Amino acid sequence: MKILIEEFEYQDPQILAFLKEVDSTRNKGKVPFVGYMFSKSLKDCVFFLPKVILDEGGKAFKKYDPNVLWNISQEQLSEEERQFLNSFPIWTYQAINIYNRRNPKNIIVRYRKLSNSEVSDDSAHVPFLENIIEIIKFAQENKSFLLFKMQHMHSGQGKVNWTKTISSQQPFLKKGKAPVYLNPVVKKKYVDYEEELLVIFFSILRYINSQYGFSANINLNFELIPKERFNDYLNGEGTRRLHEIRYRYFSDKTLRIWRLCYAFFSRNDRINSSRTYEEYLLASDFDRVFEAMVDDLIGNTLPKHINKEQEDGKEIDHLFLFNSLVDASLNTYYIADSKYYKIGHRPEGSALFKQYTYARNLIQERLVHKDKENELALCRDDKTEGYNIIPNFFLSAYIDDKFNNLRDPIIYQKSENQSVCHFPNRLFDRETLLLSQYDIDFMYIINQYASNGSKERFCEEIHQTFRDNILTRLNEEYLFHVLVLRNKPKQGEERQVLKKALDPIFRLVNGKVFCPKKDASYTNLILALENPEQHVTASKKELENENLNVLVALDKDFIIHKGFKIGDSIEDFLKKTAE
Repeated sequence: MKILIEEFEYQDPQILAFLKEVDSTRNKGKVPFVGYMFSKSLKDCVFFLPKVILDEGGKAFKKYDPNVLWNISQEQLSEEERQFLNSFPIWTYQAINIYNRRNPKNIIVRYRKLSNSEVSDDSAHVPFLENIIEIIKFAQENKSFLLFKMQHMHSGQGKVNWTKTISSQQPFLKKGKAPVYLNPVVKKKYVDYEEELLVIFFSILRYINSQYGFSANINLNFELIPKERFNDYLNGEGTRRLHEIRYRYFSDKTLRIWRLCYAFFSRNDRINSSRTYEEYLLASDFDRVFEAMVDDLIGNTLPKHINKEQEDGKEIDHLFLFNSLVDASLNTYYIADSKYYKIGHRPEGSALFKQYTYARNLIQERLVHKDKENELALCRDDKTEGYNIIPNFFLSAYIDDKFNNLRDPIIYQKSENQSVCHFPNRLFDRETLLLSQYDIDFMYIINQYASNGSKERFCEEIHQTFRDNILTRLNEEYLFHVLVLRNKPKQGEERQVLKKALDPIFRLVNGKVFCPKKDASYTNLILALENPEQHVTASKKELENENLNVLVALDKDFIIHKGFKIGDSIEDFLKKTAE
């Protein structure tokens, strides 16, 4: 197995010669794609891995020069790295394959395979790597079947046939001792063609393990084909022998084993007989595959009138519905942009401003289609003229140090928080836009995408993680209070009473208060004041004075309940306060 890494610029003459062979139009050693190739000239698999395994210093796994990985042996790797390299290239290959199938008109994937018309089974029409994957998968999923076959074929083998031994030989006698037969007749089994097939199958697994480094565990006590003899099987004898025993198998599983073995050897025959044999699946713009993987994991169904493609020509990478930050009983939109960077790189410049524009466009879109969104949380509250918070964040990739962090796929990057505003200390203002940064475990996301299974449970958990972390940020940066009118208004007069209380101090509280419920009779408000201890938009003293002025102005008409945490239920909070 050979390993190259995307966007790393190689200097090794052997690697440069190979890259020139792969893409003759390139005159530099930088790898432009991700994927897999079986090279005729190298007679080996070459994996082009995503750049996310590189750190900011250009090291793979934080310690290896990428040039070393070209010829690195399994013994030089740690156990975690070995397991990673046994699975990660396969997941990458499968992810590109799935993307290519789902996007048949894409222009980023180069795909070439050779098929075999002699066998009708699908395994004979797949690329070499997929054939290897199928062989390993069959061995893993049919351990019980293979163990049963081994026990059945070996049962009784080597037992003494006492009837033939006693009738054909004279025993060696010694006084006081039992008779001893020097050459007992041992039972011999008939030729078992299933055993021969399994010996061939496990010999292929051993070859895959030693030649390509994949985890193909062999723990059954078969006497395998000697390695020198197996080379003859690779050079044509394998297909010839399998042709000879082709019609001796009847069960579905033994037929499947035969077809997998035949596909393996026949492909090697074609490799050896062809001067131009190349097999590959390569993606030139892997950032699009990464975006598709993220969207597959976190996306959900959107209303028909909301489109990722915005009227100004911009397109949102990821848009989904989940619980509003101020009212968990209703959903709101979450905006995300996936950034396919090397580890440690952060969005900057135009990427930041573009993401703010997404939020502004979406707010405007929601206001236009307000009558169609009764099932969603408020975008703009007419009672206070405050705007709801639109969660907005970046997603980039990282590789866990242990290479196997599949339980906790997201790490929240507090230090990367961003925000813009026209006026400070106005969380519920239309022009106050917040950005957060998340790193998502690349192993986790590519495994989920490549497995092509149900994503519902993972999607729900990840959405909840986004919400919880954004709420944690807000509860650190702002002090939240619940405002309750001192004089409860009569039914039908709630809006007028609130207007009378807020209008005289509107300039002071604009953008700081918000009514989370759509119910016209609901009058409990949320007050958000920037936390002086975490302030980012004004001096601490100025902020403390402004907050004090707001509280004094509101105290005339409202009971102010301090200590509220946004995301909690207002009703539950007030009950606890009253106790």
